[in-house]
Amino acid sequence: MQPYILLSILVVLAVGDPRMERKKASVQGPGHPAPASASSSQLIARYASCANDFQARCAHADPRNNFQVLLCLQRDTSVLEPSCHRVLWDFKKNMTLDIRLDATLSQSCSKEVKTHCSGVAPGKGLLIGCLMDKKREIADSHCHSMIQRMQMIVFSDYRFIRGFATACKADIAKLQCARVESLDSKTIRSNPEVKSQGSTIACLEDQIDKLSESCRKAVLKKEEAAGDDVHLDTALFGACKDVLTKFCADVVQKPGKMYDCLYQHKFDPAVTSECKHEIRRRQKVEAADYKVDYSFAKACNTEIQNHKCLKGTQDSTQFGKMAKILICLNEAYNEKGAKISPDCMARAMEVKERTIGDYELNHQLVDACQDAVMKYCRDEMANQKEGGVIDCLMDLRMETEENDVKTGKVSEECSSELEKLMDRVDPESDFHIDHALRSACMITITTKCGTKGEEDSKVFSCLMEKIDDSDMPNECRKHLFHLQYFISRNFKLDHALYKACRDDALQLCAAQIPVDSNDGEEKQGAQLPPQMTLACLYRQEINPSEDDHPKITKPCKEEVFRTLRERAISVKLNPTIEIACMEEMVKLCPDVIAENDADYEGVEFDCLQEKIDELPEEGECRAKISQWTQLEAKDATLDRSLMKACKKAIRLYCEGLAGKTDGELMSCLKQHKNDQGVSSQCKKKLEGFQEVEEKDKGFDYKLQKACKEEGQALCQDAKSRSDVLNCFADHFRNKKTRSSISVPCKDVLKIALLEMNENIKHDSGFFSACRDDSQKLCAGIEPGEGKIIECLRKQGTEGKLSAKCMKLLEEKEELEMNDPEVDYALQRSCSTAIATTCKRVKPAALLECLIKNKPLLDDIICQRLLTERQIEAGEDFRLDSYLRESCLKDIPKFCRDIPLKGTEMIKCLKEKFDTHKPLTPSCSKAIQQRERQVMDNPRLDAALYHACKSEEVLKECSEGGMNGDFLSCLKSFWLEKKKVKKVKDIASTKCVKELSRIMREGVADVHNDPLLFQQCALDLHKYCADVPFGSGKSRPDREG
Repeated sequence: MQPYILLSILVVLAVGDPRMERKKASVQGPGHPAPASASSSQLIARYASCANDFQARCAHADPRNNFQVLLCLQRDTSVLEPSCHRVLWDFKKNMTLDIRLDATLSQSCSKEVKTHCSGVAPGKGLLIGCLMDKKREIADSHCHSMIQRMQMIVFSDYRFIRGFATACKADIAKLQCARVESLDSKTIRSNPEVKSQGSTIACLEDQIDKLSESCRKAVLKKEEAAGDDVHLDTALFGACKDVLTKFCADVVQKPGKMYDCLYQHKFDPAVTSECKHEIRRRQKVEAADYKVDYSFAKACNTEIQNHKCLKGTQDSTQFGKMAKILICLNEAYNEKGAKISPDCMARAMEVKERTIGDYELNHQLVDACQDAVMKYCRDEMANQKEGGVIDCLMDLRMETEENDVKTGKVSEECSSELEKLMDRVDPESDFHIDHALRSACMITITTKCGTKGEEDSKVFSCLMEKIDDSDMPNECRKHLFHLQYFISRNFKLDHALYKACRDDALQLCAAQIPVDSNDGEEKQGAQLPPQMTLACLYRQEINPSEDDHPKITKPCKEEVFRTLRERAISVKLNPTIEIACMEEMVKLCPDVIAENDADYEGVEFDCLQEKIDELPEEGECRAKISQWTQLEAKDATLDRSLMKACKKAIRLYCEGLAGKTDGELMSCLKQHKNDQGVSSQCKKKLEGFQEVEEKDKGFDYKLQKACKEEGQALCQDAKSRSDVLNCFADHFRNKKTRSSISVPCKDVLKIALLEMNENIKHDSGFFSACRDDSQKLCAGIEPGEGKIIECLRKQGTEGKLSAKCMKLLEEKEELEMNDPEVDYALQRSCSTAIATTCKRVKPAALLECLIKNKPLLDDIICQRLLTERQIEAGEDFRLDSYLRESCLKDIPKFCRDIPLKGTEMIKCLKEKFDTHKPLTPSCSKAIQQRERQVMDNPRLDAALYHACKSEEVLKECSEGGMNGDFLSCLKSFWLEKKKVKKVKDIASTKCVKELSRIMREGVADVHNDPLLFQQCALDLHKYCADVPFGSGKSRPDREG
């Protein structure tokens, strides 16, 4: 059709037929009133019934352009005179039924009519309805413009919409949306109160979830057609025209843009409640049918078709709930890695933002949560703050009723709808979606997490990593926590986790995940619920399947621990533990539950771990907490309160270990617990973990991994960590079984034994046996740094310990003497000497090296400790590893029947040495060294000490013993007493006997008399260099 022909036809309809006007004017005469029934070819402005309304409201319009006048007058039909309202209605009715309109449409849209509407009968107003249904598929601009202009007329009254009145007659009456009128002009004239039928449609849409299927389809069809032009929604346009003028005057006039502008300003204080209501009403319709949102439908049409997002809907060619479409697109992008156009992504994000920002747009949520909202969220409902009500409900979802831990403040139905909402909006995909989160966290996002490009998808994870930072706003923490709570209950909502672990979850956990079958149909995986998937994956990591079964993959493992670290701030983010331990938390940890909401440091985990012995042994809670503790042993960063307390310690001593899942970080922190720079709070947290670790052998990851086979073979019945360590210690002392322990296991065992010997509480059996002794003899000494154990060792040399405590202490001492690497006090007190003076010495010879060089050491603390170890060795031959190894061949030959325990074996070997028995050179040398050491300090000779400790001689000469002239003092004391015949003043015959022995040993060799050796050193070197030690041969005052 030529443009001028189309124009002439439109003039007849829109401006009026000049010939008809002239004819009527000649018949009626000037000033004659227009007939009551308006023709589509008459000028509306000429009707007397509309003259006042035209002059008052539309004087700016061209009176000869019926379209302009009609559109102007019908903007608010509620203020029109009833007679003018009837004129407008007649005009629109006659226009839609005018055969010439069908002819015009058939010429303007000839191709489209043939394609889509070839069977429509002309002259009944049906052709325009058919073309409106297909408007989005029409590309011709002239045809599209024609349809657009006609819609403005048709959509002003539901009775002009093809089939609408028939489809919705019963619904209109049932829901009291209006009186149902026919298209008979007599009926309209007889009911002047009927003014705005656009409000009838709005009323139906307000209750769209209650409509019959036929009416619902009619409503959705109408709104799909109105999706590109806000003027076509007469109720919305009427309520929001001032808002459009204020906020949207500069908006580019493109399809759907004015709706977008209104949506963006919905929560602005300047928007009236009436306008806000109409915006919500339209958005509810968009939720029922995605095509009503013109911008979204256009942007995402290709993706919706490609990914079969309409599959399963009742009428897949027409309707699809927005929720289903969003979930489909989420799955396509997040699960299948499909490409989604930037425009579609942006539009989907806008829809999600509106969905989570306005509670009332989610009618299933409104129905399910109405009671909770009225009880707890009245203020948020009244304030109409964006996202306020949903945020209130999310907060309530994590709470329970005061007197019933099993009953939440929101119903199960409300909880379910909240979870479905999160599934639709997929909050982790873009932080912009949640207005509350975006507003509260913008400073943190801008300064710490970046906001551009690909970084957007990682912002949520970044915020979770920073949640315990002191400068994060509390409101940001709160909103972040709310979202993470729901994400933790749906495996698919954590994108990185899902991408890395999807196949693992299917294979190892039978997770509920969409899978593609052989016939191309998408089906669900097996039966494991989404909230249980993560727990299953980390169970696979703790206790993997048998060797011939697949293991969790490395990328999945990394994501599992990343996720666990983020969610370690609260047990509420670990639903399997929360569900299993709800009652136990209320019973055992009532004080920390409220505290955790403020601190986000996982204090519930700490409490349940501390009280694990109070949890039912076969209960689900105990099993879950045990699993969690095993995970913390692998990755210490899961313990958020520990990480916060130990930041400085990690920086000083364990840099680069954070985030590793090999147990190294926890091991490093325990080893440096007492070092300089480690805060008391960090030390306290580590002590707490070690006390928990002691309760189960499975809580020490490194020990379990390195010694798994040896543990099963040698210590299978051990339950606690210390039971296992003490079992291994027994095998360490046994040369036959010691060789069966692998080197990696030995290395880990030595570190573990060192840790156990640092604090008496870390050895439950020893602590229990020595509790009374430590309280009585070591009162006031704090556990840790080996102090109580050292106190008990000292008391043991005095014979003050109970038998049961002494027995276990001797076992501990024997192990440490034979392997100084597990002697905590020695390693700590003499660390400098070990690293310098004895750094090249084998571990077994370490103690002897330190003792040999004791006079040269500058560290008095180390010297004192070495003296204590010498005293202990003098009390029990088993503890003198150097002497025992040196005399290994001599013992069966000369002292076969002498017990190793105590001082008898030492005495036997010394007697053989003094009586010139042919001891091996190594044994002779070792005995000689021990005798010289006694001359430095008489306390090292147990027999002498116990025989003479109450005698004056020992008290008088011990003061100089450390200075090397104990022997001179003893000789002087002895000669003086002998001279005045007062040797009998020494009351104990045992003491006299031991003193005599010491003096004999002192003259056995010049080296045993430090002062004599010092004075005669040059002469000895000059004259006696070839004389062997011992037997007095090198003494200058003796023959030979």
